[in-house]
Amino acid sequence: MHENFQSIPLEEGCESFKESTVAFLRDVIVGQRQIRDDYQELIELTMIILDCPPPTIHWRAPDPVHHARWMAKLLYAMKIILFQDQRDVFNLTKVEESRLQRFVLFGALLYTKLWIAAPLAAEDPGADLQLWIDLGKFEKN
Repeated sequence: MHENFQSIPLEEGCESFKESTVAFLRDVIVGQRQIRDDYQELIELTMIILDCPPPTIHWRAPDPVHHARWMAKLLYAMKIILFQDQRDVFNLTKVEESRLQRFVLFGALLYTKLWIAAPLAAEDPGADLQLWIDLGKFEKN
């Protein structure tokens, strides 16, 4: 069941976002930086979504969702997309599937890298500017 997942096909024009994100996440994984469990899960799921899974995947059971925990919503959405072909578990309408895929692509291609790079908003205001630029590029796709 855990091996029966499917990544999202990327829209045209998203390759540069994918390459940048995957390279950054690989550097984080290889580095000696201490990573919290939820950040590790976000990194692994993002790499799976982008069709570059890490050598080892640590599937975690869902935790409670707190309204202030945006990352948890992204983690759940990623898992739903990865296992959406298991129709006995998920029964999404085409509209739900399309919106969920768009949200997950935004998270995987743009937000994960920013989230991991600057866990405290005050640490990297330059990342906010880069996100704004990337959002404009992403919106055109």
